[in-house]
Amino acid sequence: MTAVAQVFPTTFNQLCRWHIEQNIMKNCRKFFDNAGFQDFMKAIKVVSSSMSPAELEKELEVLKTEFPAKAVDYFINQWWI
Repeated sequence: MTAVAQVFPTTFNQLCRWHIEQNIMKNCRKFFDNAGFQDFMKAIKVVSSSMSPAELEKELEVLKTEFPAKAVDYFINQWWI
């Protein structure tokens, strides 16, 4: 990612959703039981497919209120921002 930013400074580097999900699974599964983690992954997909800023804010609030803070913080700080 650093090399892309240096060589192509005006481009947008899009990451593979599958790899992002694998990373989230690796780092966040420990905060859930199995069913709760599946619900978290579904909620992340809803956030990432929001169609408007209002919908995005609503879905992020759902994420923040329904799931463990450590998992939500990891998703937001590592992948969303």
